[in-house]
Amino acid sequence: MPTARDHLTVSVTGGNLHAIGGRVDVNYNNNLDAHESYDSKTGKWNRHAPLPTARSGITSQVLNGLIHVFGGESGEGTFVENEAYDPSNHKWKTFNPMPSGRHGLASVLWKNQIHLLTGGPNPGGGGSNTHLVFKLN
Repeated sequence: MPTARDHLTVSVTGGNLHAIGGRVDVNYNNNLDAHESYDSKTGKWNRHAPLPTARSGITSQVLNGLIHVFGGESGEGTFVENEAYDPSNHKWKTFNPMPSGRHGLASVLWKNQIHLLTGGPNPGGGGSNTHLVFKLN
């Protein structure tokens, strides 16, 4: 992988593994906007348009061809962002944010909806019993 990092998210679409965001040296004050993909056909990594909001402790899921990236943390707080990458035009789009910031959250695609589970409301740790659902109308 071209950019070494931790606390990133990974999603697969179109035969490509997309590695997005993260941070350097387990430090949420060193968040990255890096976006790279591994092409399984060529065996090579490619760079893409950067994540609009550099963040770590994020999750992602593919819905209707878009890679949605949710949440995250920094030294200043947690993120509510829901930014989606469209591999067909190589552009990012902003969708409705989560009602409250979360980091370290999990996600799953189920019945054409993205379920966002748990996650800490404060940087650096913690958890919750939150369950949010995102769907395209």
